[in-house]
Amino acid sequence: MRSLSSAEARVIASLLAVTPGDEVDRERASGVPRTTFQTIRRRALVEGWVLDRYIPAPAGVGAAGVTIGLSQPFAEHRAEVIRSWRADPNVVVLWSSPETVFSVSFPRVARAGADSSQISGSIPVPPGWLRREWTLSVQTEPAGVPVYFDYEGAWSRKIGLGAPASYPQGLPSALARLPKPNSGDLRSLLSFPFRTAPSDGSALRFSAAHLTRPERRILDLGWAAHRIFPALAEIPPHSGGRDERVVFVLANTRAPGAIHRLLTTLRRERRIMPFLAVEAAGRVLLAMLSPAPAGAESTSGPVLPLFEAELRDIEIVREPLDTLFPIIDHRYDRLLPG
Repeated sequence: MRSLSSAEARVIASLLAVTPGDEVDRERASGVPRTTFQTIRRRALVEGWVLDRYIPAPAGVGAAGVTIGLSQPFAEHRAEVIRSWRADPNVVVLWSSPETVFSVSFPRVARAGADSSQISGSIPVPPGWLRREWTLSVQTEPAGVPVYFDYEGAWSRKIGLGAPASYPQGLPSALARLPKPNSGDLRSLLSFPFRTAPSDGSALRFSAAHLTRPERRILDLGWAAHRIFPALAEIPPHSGGRDERVVFVLANTRAPGAIHRLLTTLRRERRIMPFLAVEAAGRVLLAMLSPAPAGAESTSGPVLPLFEAELRDIEIVREPLDTLFPIIDHRYDRLLPG
């Protein structure tokens, strides 16, 4: 597999950033000539290096919050666990390896007017099928998910750039007093990236100008956000190095607010920027890419003491990217089927 050029790496960095969001500003921030930027951007989508998505605020799709699950099924039940979660319409992310299944779901309240604790779809498999499992459910509070699949920080560090433009980004969140978006308009927005599969002969639509006025209003009010993610197993290496695994860290907190203090310390002391960070009910889950590729600034000193200062009962799960398969990869259109 060939390595990314410096220009390709910088364009990808500008795509992963949430701000600046205007296409002209993205081109300028990349430091790459406009025609080169546009050529590389098309190549990144056509070759499947990145994924173009719209993420909804949980409340906008009638979800009680977001649930992050990491489980290790017994071997004889692995296929059933994957099949069960794949069939759950609330699941928007589902990754599987020979040992581990990782999921993200937007569980809805079981019935209209039901108490928010009555949630459907959080663990759609019998507990006896799992030899180990960790679940964190955040109830509508965006502060509990300060980083939601934001790879810009890790990518900027990987290719040797300075401070990222917009990291960290959490889940989108609209003001509670705002009226909820029309479900048809939101469904149209969430399905927008899938209307035409990227190909060399198709016109790729990047600008919000291609959206309808109601779709743009949904974005303006914070009911959804436009995000671009790297396809971890598909994106070529940079400077001969590539991330080899995803590292999940699960633990109990020592005090409230641990996740925010830990994120600040990791970034300041080691330039480590997890792409996912969740805190709920005294538990945290972080997900990071490892190892640092050649050519990037290396960490200086051990990382575990930084975790231990804020966390206890730490468990670490490492999954090679080569065997971590994305079964459902940020398919938010599943939440509002037509």
